[in-house]
Amino acid sequence: MNARALSLIFSSALLLASGAAFAGPGGRGPDALLDPGRLDRAAERLGLDDATLEKVKARAYAAQKEAITAKAELKVARIELHRLLDTDAPDKAAVLAQVDRVGQLESALRRLKVSALLDIRGMLTPEQRAQLKTMQRGRRGRDGRGGRSPRRGRRGPPDAPEPPPPPPGD
Repeated sequence: MNARALSLIFSSALLLASGAAFAGPGGRGPDALLDPGRLDRAAERLGLDDATLEKVKARAYAAQKEAITAKAELKVARIELHRLLDTDAPDKAAVLAQVDRVGQLESALRRLKVSALLDIRGMLTPEQRAQLKTMQRGRRGRDGRGGRSPRRGRRGPPDAPEPPPPPPGD
């Protein structure tokens, strides 16, 4: 396998691994708390007063703005990684340094989101936090996958045996 094919495989794997880590603000779960548009609905169910709702929204808007900058920086770092890998003879030290940089930026983005979520959680009463947990559990299916249905055409778990073939003559 030549260096170009290896770099293509590596960069594809890196993109898949890193892209799956983050859902956008419209996603399910705790990230939904960072979406000011969804906060009104959650606030009603949690019984938030107007002053608390405004503080929560202000923190959510600030987090969204910070996340935009962090995501843009992460995208630029990934582009640079692809550029480094897209040579016939990639400089191993430069590539590994850029992989470290991408990892640092991914970690910073995660920390930003978690920090905002903890700040918002700190604005809630213990009863509201308990209600929030109940609401989040209600959105998840029994298997904990966020209530999403399995992919179309998929039958059973990956290790399930194949169904028997149809009888001859059908």
